[in-house]
Amino acid sequence: MGMKRWLSCYFMLSLGIFVLSFPEWGWCQGDSDSLVSSKLDSLTREIEQLKSEIEALKASERKGLGRLIPRPASTGPIIESPEEIDRITLVNGTMVFGDILRRDKRSVIVETDIGILNLKWIQIKEVDRVKRAAKCILLGKILARRDPDTGKRVLVGKIKNKGSRRADFVQIKFNFLNAKAETVGIDSAYVDGTRHTFRSGVITDTCIRPNEYDDFKCFISQNKYPGESNYFYTIKWKEYD
Repeated sequence: MGMKRWLSCYFMLSLGIFVLSFPEWGWCQGDSDSLVSSKLDSLTREIEQLKSEIEALKASERKGLGRLIPRPASTGPIIESPEEIDRITLVNGTMVFGDILRRDKRSVIVETDIGILNLKWIQIKEVDRVKRAAKCILLGKILARRDPDTGKRVLVGKIKNKGSRRADFVQIKFNFLNAKAETVGIDSAYVDGTRHTFRSGVITDTCIRPNEYDDFKCFISQNKYPGESNYFYTIKWKEYD
């Protein structure tokens, strides 16, 4: 994937969440102004972190892969994204998707893509749990290769959407573990997927249509993390209209 695509992928992910979510927050005015401000600050910090990651990716890509030297094929255990997700429908028609952390007589606390929200019951019309229509899985094996110039690893493979609707912002995340099952490193990559324009005007090329597959290429930050003995991967995606 070219750096323009990486830049689009990372920046539009953050921007896409902002554009798709915040215009619907008419109910947040008044007693929830501080919540909006907090989420804006959180998004700003997240964007700054993504910028740093993008610069690191630029440095890796400028050096080029050259001829990839095959290493033994490797696979790791997978933690799949849940097939169901909590859906909260607000009285103004807005739908909030995420995982409910706690609920009481006054409010519902839900973890979403933009952070943790505290929604009052007076704002809520309905709460239910819905089945995700997209279903992204690893297709075949993950291949570990080596960049002959830097010696760093590159994990490559394919992800297929065997669900019934488009999967957006499809990402694979690798957690590297030591012998004590402690995380010693984390790297991730988005698929080089289908280009899609959302209603908000946000454009991304990290989508996978139903019954199609696309490639990913994940540059690993280190040749081997200290104490690394194994890894697991997680495939995540979003579902937007």
